[in-house]
Amino acid sequence: DNSSAFQNIQFFTAGENERMRISGSGDVGIGTTSTTAARLTVTSGGTDPQILVKNSAGNGAEILFEDNDGGTQNAKITFSQNGSNQLYITTGYDSSSDLNRIYFQPGGETAMTIRGGNNATGNAGNVGIGTIIPKSKLHILDGTAGSYTPISDSDTLIVESQTAGGISLVGTGSGSNGNTKITFGTPSDLS
Repeated sequence: DNSSAFQNIQFFTAGENERMRISGSGDVGIGTTSTTAARLTVTSGGTDPQILVKNSAGNGAEILFEDNDGGTQNAKITFSQNGSNQLYITTGYDSSSDLNRIYFQPGGETAMTIRGGNNATGNAGNVGIGTIIPKSKLHILDGTAGSYTPISDSDTLIVESQTAGGISLVGTGSGSNGNTKITFGTPSDLS
C-alpha cells in the first residue's frame, strides 16, 4: 500500500510518544517527525548532547567523512584522551601538491586556512588568515598587494595589505611588564 499513512516506519515508546521515524525516501528523524532537512535529523529540546560518539576501548572516538570515491579521499574528526585531551581534524589523502586544506568559514567566508600535504612544495603546515592560499608559515591577508613570490629567507611571516597596514604591539604601559618588544637574534643571543 503506497498511501501516505504507510510511507513511514515510526517507532513509539510510552504509548503515543513517537521517538524515531524512517521516511519513505529513507530519511531518518530522531526526536522529530520532520525528516526533510537531511538524511539524519536529530532533535532534542534539552541540554543533553544530540549525538554522542564514544569508543569504549579507549582508542579515540572518531567521525569519518567520505566523499564519493572513498578510500583515502576522506576526512575525520577524532577525540582522544591518550595521556591528555586531544582533538584532531584530519584529511586522509597526503597530497603531493599541498591540496589538503582545512578551512574555517564563519558566515560562509573563509577566515582561516590550514594547508597540508607531504611538504613536497614546502607549504605543509602553513596557516592563512584571510587567505585560502597561505604563502608562509603564517600569512595574514587584508586585501592583496599584488602578485609576488615571497623571498625564501624572509617568508616565515607575511602581513599583506592592499592599503596602508601595519602591526601594533600594545602593552599595559606600566613597569617593565608593560613594554612590548620585537627581538631579532640567534638562540645564543636570546639565552
